[in-house]
Amino acid sequence: MIINAARFVTSSPSLEKTPNTELHEYAFIGRSNVGKSSLINMLTGKKGLAMTSAKPGKTMLINHFLINDKWYIVDLPGYGFAQRSKVELAKIDKMIKDYILGREQMTNLFLLIDCRHEPQKIDLNFMQWLAENNVPFSIVFTKLDKLGKTAGPRNVAKYCEKLLETWEELPPVFLSSAEDKRGRDEILDYIDQLNKLPLLAEEPEKPETNNQINTETMDKKPEKTPEEIKAEKKYPGAAIDAADKDHVTPAEVKERTDVLDGPTDPGQE
Repeated sequence: MIINAARFVTSSPSLEKTPNTELHEYAFIGRSNVGKSSLINMLTGKKGLAMTSAKPGKTMLINHFLINDKWYIVDLPGYGFAQRSKVELAKIDKMIKDYILGREQMTNLFLLIDCRHEPQKIDLNFMQWLAENNVPFSIVFTKLDKLGKTAGPRNVAKYCEKLLETWEELPPVFLSSAEDKRGRDEILDYIDQLNKLPLLAEEPEKPETNNQINTETMDKKPEKTPEEIKAEKKYPGAAIDAADKDHVTPAEVKERTDVLDGPTDPGQE
């Protein structure tokens, strides 16, 4: 996918204040200082689109960026920033969960994980919450450039092995670096595939108003609700032909380990 246009649209303090759109949205979230804004800038090719900061925990709102006038990147506040009051933490937690569970336009959530660290309880608990609520998500390991060419993929493989101790399967996994643009094509191609999926459920047919039995529709299955469709998209990659799959699966990460060498708040981290 080629990004021809990317612009900041609005910041919203709550789900109710988010823009009314009929376009796919791809939300990005992670712990504070995981490199979220840098990744968004790398994906869009616009260095200052999402404001980066050396001080973590700067994103306090839901930030929408319109891409190619066809879909949105949504920069969500980071979670787990200790230097916030309990009131602030509760407010941000509600904002995040309201958006994730209530935003029908959200096609996929990209969960960012710093590849340099071992699995953290806060990330594992968040993944478990996503799975329990049938939220379609992918894992993006960031800052691969901070480790050697072999150490980075090895860390990712170990992380995935840890997850598979309690999970039967994992969502798509991407390896990325905002510095050398690693993973850019894979993530954008994945989004391009997901953009082909239907956004919302179609309106169900109205029932018969007379008392006669309509034998033509007796065997028809009931229309699916938005919740059922969203549940089916828990791992959207399953709807994409395997031949077109560009993301890296945990198994592929493991196989490659031995052969690799070595208001307005435009999304501050």
